[in-house]
Order: sequence, then C-alpha cells, then structure tokens
Amino acid sequence: MNYLIVPGWQNSEEGHWQTYFQEKLKCPKVNQDEWFNISRESWVNRLMETVKNNNTDIIIAHSMGVHTTIISALERGLVLKGAMLVCPVDVDLQETPPELKNFKAIPEGLIKFPTLVVASESDPYCTLEKAKTFSSSWGSEFLSIGKKGHINISAGFGSWDEGLEILESFVKKI
Repeated sequence: MNYLIVPGWQNSEEGHWQTYFQEKLKCPKVNQDEWFNISRESWVNRLMETVKNNNTDIIIAHSMGVHTTIISALERGLVLKGAMLVCPVDVDLQETPPELKNFKAIPEGLIKFPTLVVASESDPYCTLEKAKTFSSSWGSEFLSIGKKGHINISAGFGSWDEGLEILESFVKKI
C-alpha cells in the first residue's frame, strides 16, 4: 500500500504521531506552501497533486487535513482505497482559530471509498457528537478512543502505537 500523510494546520512537527507514522510507513506527506494562513483552494490543490504524484492508496489525515481530504473526495472526485481521518475540526466552534474559518461549509455526502473517523471525547476543536455527525454524513466507520484531546503533541501523543494498530486493522478490512 502507498500511504500519504496529510497534516493539519501548522503542520505535524517533529515528535507528532504523523511524523512517526511517516517514518514507520516510509511514506511521503503533503507539503503545503502555507501552514499558518491556510487557503482551502490551495490546500485541496496540493493534496490532489500529491496523491497523483505518489500513486496514493491510503491517506492518513489529521485535523484540517481531514477536511482537505473530504473536500477533495466530495468536490474534486478523489478516489482512494481508503482514508483514516483523525480528529476532524468543527470550524463553527468558538474555540476554532480564525485562520481555519475559510474551510467553512465542510461538505456532506457519502465518500466513495472506505473511511475511518478516529475521534476523542475531549477534543477542544470538535465535540464527539459532531465527529459522529461528520462520520455518519460521510459514510465512515467511527471510533472513539476516549478522552485524548486533539490527538497531538500537546495532548501527549508522540509515536502513538495504538494509532498504527488502528490503521492496520482498518487496512485489513478494506
């Protein structure tokens, strides 16, 4: 399988579980031109280009990378063997940084390939109920891993071996 890491806002810094996954799976990641003042259009364009250039089978997305993947699938016709979507962001929440508001109107609709939404019960950027709503609207399998914050470094996630196990289980199903 050809994997692709799709980071969220501000990229996945050294020590982030996505960096660990990238090293373990020996796969590329999407490198956006701008990680802080993000543009929905440029992020989607870069994802589509990177998928094409790397013959991607499976995307592993986090945070705003989830939404970039969903927009690419529903609005641009992206088709993959699957995608693991970790911690979608509710851009309508007051806590959501203003830099992410141009991703408003996250599309709803069934994704044409298998997807797994992995969520936390204590994510400050998306309630568990909203994550379930996203998952249902996209036709995704849903997994809550408990109270784990935004599943990033500040929430205590580095290598995240459990996440690799979740990915492996998901890939076996597809």
